[in-house]
This record gives sequence, C-alpha cells and structure tokens, in this order.
Amino acid sequence: NAEASPGQRALTVGVDDEGFVRAATCARAPCELATGARLPVPAPFAQSGFASSLELIQLAGSHRAVVVALPDGQTGRTWVAVVVAPKADGPARVLFGGVADLVRGELGEGLRAPAIVQILPGERGASHVVVGTRSDEIELCGRPAVLSPRALDPDELELVPTKVLRPSAVDRGRAKRLVAARREGTVKPPLGRLLSAVGASSAVGSPQALTDGDLDTAWSEGRAGDGRGEFVTMRAPKEVPLVSLGVAVRPRARVIDGGAAPRRLYVATDTETFELVLPEDGFQHAGTFYDVRFPEPVTTGCLAVVLDEAYAPSGMSSAGPAGSAGGGRRSAGDPSVTLTEVEARSSFDDGGDVRALASMLSGGDRKARAAAAVLVRGGEPARLAVTDAYGSLDDAGRMLALDVADQGPCEASAPLYVRALATTFPAESSHARARLERCRRGSVRALVAAIGDATSPARFVAADELSVIAPDEAVTTLSRLFSDPDARAARAFRQALGRAAGAPRSAPAVARVLDDPSLDVRTLVRLLVTTSARLADDEVRPAASRALARATAAGVAFDERWLALGPAATLAARGDAGGEGVVRAALADTNPFLRAEAARVAGPIAPMRAVLLGLARDPEPRVREAIAVALRTTPGADAADVLLALARDEWTFVRSGAYDALAVAPPEPRVDAALVTRLGEDVSPLALPRAIDAVSARGVAAAAPSLRALFGETKRPIDVRVRAVRAIGGVCDRTSVDALSELAVRGASRTATGEDQALAGAALVALGRLAPPDLATRLAPFRGEGVPRPLAGIAEAARTEKDRCPLPAAARRLRHFWYFQRAIPPSSPAMFSVVFTPGGSLPFTRRALPPPR
Repeated sequence: NAEASPGQRALTVGVDDEGFVRAATCARAPCELATGARLPVPAPFAQSGFASSLELIQLAGSHRAVVVALPDGQTGRTWVAVVVAPKADGPARVLFGGVADLVRGELGEGLRAPAIVQILPGERGASHVVVGTRSDEIELCGRPAVLSPRALDPDELELVPTKVLRPSAVDRGRAKRLVAARREGTVKPPLGRLLSAVGASSAVGSPQALTDGDLDTAWSEGRAGDGRGEFVTMRAPKEVPLVSLGVAVRPRARVIDGGAAPRRLYVATDTETFELVLPEDGFQHAGTFYDVRFPEPVTTGCLAVVLDEAYAPSGMSSAGPAGSAGGGRRSAGDPSVTLTEVEARSSFDDGGDVRALASMLSGGDRKARAAAAVLVRGGEPARLAVTDAYGSLDDAGRMLALDVADQGPCEASAPLYVRALATTFPAESSHARARLERCRRGSVRALVAAIGDATSPARFVAADELSVIAPDEAVTTLSRLFSDPDARAARAFRQALGRAAGAPRSAPAVARVLDDPSLDVRTLVRLLVTTSARLADDEVRPAASRALARATAAGVAFDERWLALGPAATLAARGDAGGEGVVRAALADTNPFLRAEAARVAGPIAPMRAVLLGLARDPEPRVREAIAVALRTTPGADAADVLLALARDEWTFVRSGAYDALAVAPPEPRVDAALVTRLGEDVSPLALPRAIDAVSARGVAAAAPSLRALFGETKRPIDVRVRAVRAIGGVCDRTSVDALSELAVRGASRTATGEDQALAGAALVALGRLAPPDLATRLAPFRGEGVPRPLAGIAEAARTEKDRCPLPAAARRLRHFWYFQRAIPPSSPAMFSVVFTPGGSLPFTRRALPPPR
C-alpha cells in the first residue's frame, strides 16, 4: 500500500488468485483491489504470480511508486513493472512493463534481459528509479551500462530522459589520473588504426567517425545537459599493447553547432580505468590532438571513452557537475560535447615503419602476431609491405601476411593470393584459393596475368582457378595458349579450358573464340577437340560448324584431320551436314588410321549406320576393331551378324572388341549359342577372357558346362580360370555351388598359393550372387583367425550381396497350392486352384469334376 500524499492518490498493488497483478487507487489506502485494473502480464509470468515481489519506492519529495517483479522459474527471466498513482482521480498508471533485469544499486554481472530497471539510493532516504535498455555490444568494456536511460521524475510522475554516472563510483575512485598535452608539430600517423568504434550510448553523427582517421568527421553525444556519462565503445587488438592515446576534439574544418570540448574524460579498458584531463578548451584548436602516455603498456580488447565535465561553448556558462540520475529533455541550448578522433599507438610506432613490421612476421610467435595485428589495420601501405616481404617469410609468416592481405580490396590483394596458390603448404594454398573464389571477378586480372607469365610457378593452378571462377574469361585466355612450347603447360591449359568450356555461361565465349579468324588451323582443331562438350549447344553449333569447315579444308595435314573427327561426329549426330561430310569422307579415305578413327566415332550418326556396318570386311584389322568399338556404344539388332563375323576374326584384338560388343547386344538365342561355341574354340589368353565376360554379362545358362571345364583345367592361364569361376555366378549355375565352396576353402588354407587365393576370391563372389540357402554356413570358415584379409573382406561382401540370382523358374511359379471343392450347382461341382506367388496376385482356375458319388 502506498499512502496518499499531497498531489498523489493512494495506491494498492497485489496479486489475485489467478496470479495476475492488480492495481487500484483511492483517497486512502488500502484500496479495493477487486475494483482495480488487471495489468496485462504475459502468461508465463502471470502463472508465477505467487512468487512475485512488490517493493514500495519512496521518491524525492512525498510521492511514491511500486515496483513489481514476477519471476519465471523455468527460464529465469523476470517481468518488471513500475506502477504509480496519478495526481488526480483516475486509475493506476504503468510507466514500464516488460521483461527486464531488476537491479538495486550499481550494475553488476549476470544481466541477460534486453531492459534494465535500476533503483539507486538518493538523499534523505529517497530513491531514484531509472529504466533503460542494454546491449552486449555496447558496454563499458565488460561493465554493463544502461542505454537510453529514463528516470522517474518525482514531481511529474513520468519517465523522462536522464543522464547516469559512468563509470561507476568505484571505478572512478580507482581511476589513474593522466593529464594530456597538446601535440606540437607534425607527427607521423600510427602504423595502424588500432581502434575501431562499435557503438555509442547516444550519438549525433556516427561513432565510427572517431576511428576513421578523418579529422573532418566527428561524434557528438546526443543527451541533455553537458553529455556527462555518454560514451563510445571501441575494439582494440589484444595482441598489441597500447602505449599512448591521442584525442582530437574539434574537426579541422567542419562546424559543429553548439560544439563543446570535454574537460575530463574517463578511459575504460578490460581491466583498468583512467581519468584523462584535457588542460585547455580543445575547441579553440581545430584539428589538434591531445596526447597522453599510459604509465604501463595496456593490453586490452576493448577501450571505451566516457564524457564527464565539459568546457562551455562560447556564450554559455561553464558546465558544472551533474548528479547521478538527474536530467531532463535535451533543448536547443544544450552543448554538443564533441570528439573528432581517438587514436592509439603501440611500441611499434616508436621509430618503426610497415616494412620493418612485415619482416617480423616469420615464426608466428607473439611478437609476429602483434606485428600482424598492426599491419592488418595499416591499410594500403601495410598490404604493399607484406606483398614485398612475402617471398622472404616462412610458412607461419606467410599465413600472417595473407591475413593482412585479406583486409584490402580484392583487386589489390589477388596477386598475392595467386602467388600463394603455388606454395606447398596446404593451409596457405587453401586460404588463397578460398579468397580468390570469394573475390570472383575481382581476381580475374591477377589470374590472367599469372597464366600469361611463363616464369610464374602458379600459372597452372591459376588456370584451374580461372576455369572455375570465370569460365568465360578462361575460354578467351586459354584458347590462345595451345602453342605454348612447354608441353606440360599446353596440356594443363587444354584441361583447364575443357573444364571452363563445360560451364553453361561459357557458351558465348566458346562461340566467339571459334569464330576468331586469327586462330591458325592447328589451334582451331585443338580448340574444337577441347570444347567438344559444348559443340552440340544451339548457341555454339553454328560457330563450331564454321570452324570445322576451316579446320578440314583441302590441304590440311593428317594430324588435324584425325583430331577433327571427334568434333565432326558430335556435330553430325545433331544433324550438321558439314560434320557428317567430314566423317563420311574419312571412312572412305585410303589412310587406314583415318578410316579406323572415323569408324570409332561414327556409331551415334544414324545416317551412316549402313556405311559403318559395311566396313566390317575392311582389310585393315584396326578398322574392323574400330567397328566393334562403335557397335558396342550403339548396339542394335542389325549388328548381330557383323559382330558374330568379327568374333571369328583372325586378329585377337578384333575378336576381343567383338566379344565386348556382343556382351551388350540385344538378347538373341543365336548370339548366346555362338558365344558358347567360342568358349570352346578361342584359345587366345587375351580374347578368351572377354568371351567369358560376355556370356556372364548376358547370363547365358547354357555356358555353365564350358565354364566349369575352363576353370577346372589347371593348364589354362590363371586369368581365364578366375574369370570362368566368377562367370558361374553370372550365369546362375547352382549346380556348381559345391565346386565353388571347395575352391573358396582351398584358397583360405595355410598352404594356398597365389593362384589358389585368386580362384577363392572369384568363387566367393560367385557364391554371393548364387546365394544358396546355406550361404552363411559355407562362408563360416572365412571368419576365423588366419584367413587372408582380402578373402575375409570378399566373404563379408558376399554375405550382403544385393545383386543375387533370381529363384529357379519352378520356385518362382508356384509356392503353395490350395484346392477346394464347391458345387455350383450341385449337379456340376468344380475344383478351384489358388496359386500363391511371391508378391503376385492370386489367380483362380476352374476345372470340372465328375459328379460326386
């Protein structure tokens, strides 16, 4: 209960049965809560109303307020309200209500809420109530601060803007007093801007103006009165001890209306507080610094400058000291206490320069990291210095140099990143690659320069990076480097160009390059080959067709004609008449190598199918082999006769190609029968394994006896026997399960030879595909000690094999029969069969029965 006082009604605040806060006013306390207003309390806090606390606050004079706190036991948050009774008739007024930290006295640690309600002791038993916000980013270097503070005016019973005492009384008492001196003469700027403003308690202008190095930008506090307690928080490099501080007050040329200079400042660091006295009115000296040296070097990650007393602007009386929670609304006559720059210096600034700092980066020790921290903030001169020193640094130093380069614009730092690509230190090259890819277009100029520099160790890696970052630029740049005398370089550039040409957005660049009349035929042909993945695109095809015509004109050397066949086939497959003409002419050429290559690429060209099949009787065996290769990539029923003829060719490599093509040919019984016959006739140790693979791929069950005979002949080459064993699984010959198990167990014995183990591995593969019901039992010997590790791994794979042979036809057809008899009508009974199939339907068949007896 708050008793009535002159100018304020009585107030009663309480918690009802439902946990909500009620407030009622009347002429004399206690007031009837039942008739009072229910405060809008959020549900989680209303439900914990019985754990609430209500505190009667005596304000200056005779007025009172009630502060309500409702804690939430689950989250640890607190809902706080400041309630007052009005001066005249009317309901209670809630001046503040929300989630906040309730603090009595000075702010401490552990604040979490976005708002603060602070109760400060005043004179004669009275208290001050201050309400404000807080931010983790804007603090007094680890000391929490109330932002945008508003105080409860004891006369008006309103929250009005105020100023608060900063730093705290305790920190002020411990502060070391320092007197600044005006800087005389010209002093070199610090090697790096060590301070970076992050926020301010209030601001007219940006607080970043204090650390931007520009004496024509400024920050002014934006609170009432003389700005006492307003502050700016800045980051500082903790690796670099600070030895001095410089403060510039008045901008060099800019006019600040009502501008005033601070008389006294407080400087807060992570662990210390300094009282900084400016001995004269800084607004009388535009663009002038006032310097102070710390008693000992200061190591801190944060530095805050807090305004205190100020000099009065011209025409105003001197500002006097302010109370801890006084204040009011800012008026037009209030001074704007201003600072234009705050700079910190380190011991490196005592006679050193950025080149000396750059040379200190090697080793990566504490001094090197401190030097890097200064260079990171040193701008363009520091970046140039580390670029010059880069080659003389060790790995740790170069990593620090790259950190410095990261602060510069991409175009300026990219050359150093490109140099780092060629290093053998993985962290360094990874850092450089990541930055180049982030810079994207900003790194193109440096990459192009490195590619064109024959002495650059990074030119090959730069080509790879350019093909990823800017494929269109890579196509333009790399297309002119096919004539590089260094064979390794030419090969690397072709590979990079191929990757770049495959990117969708590189199509216009590919078309432009192919239409370039300055390219010689040799370069043009190699460009067609390298960009073949893009030639079929509608955007590129017309230019590619024109380039092909130039590259295959009369008089072109054999090498160019041979290389041009691949691009010509790609265009011909899309209906390009020029490409088809090039391939057709090559198929009829007298040069067998040209005919062979044309046959190899002609498979996808539908109009040339008949010509391709007709070449199967070509006298040159390389041409016949090329026919088999082409028919393998484009199998069809029309090719069976040709392939069967090639399977009996006198040349081993022609037969091998034919077997490979027959393996993927369409199902046809005569092809299967011919392959089985060839198993018994072909004795070549090179061709026979390909025939075995063909019957396995086609699943020719009739080949099982021939396969068993092959792997049983100990005089056969081991490759033939191993493939025959594996093919047993391919043709799903379950009659060979015992023989396979015997081979597998023999390979796991201690006396097994290398051939025995090879056969055992193939047998295990076949058993996994056949998957007999007792597979686990057959594979059990391969889990014991002493089993060769390769065989144990193959056996484990066989247990989990997914590609298994289907069930035998009889087992697939029927699982169960269910017969039942039913008379429909009684004179003509019938028997119905229900056939259960795995995963299938249940077909019914009816069969008439003789009349029952």
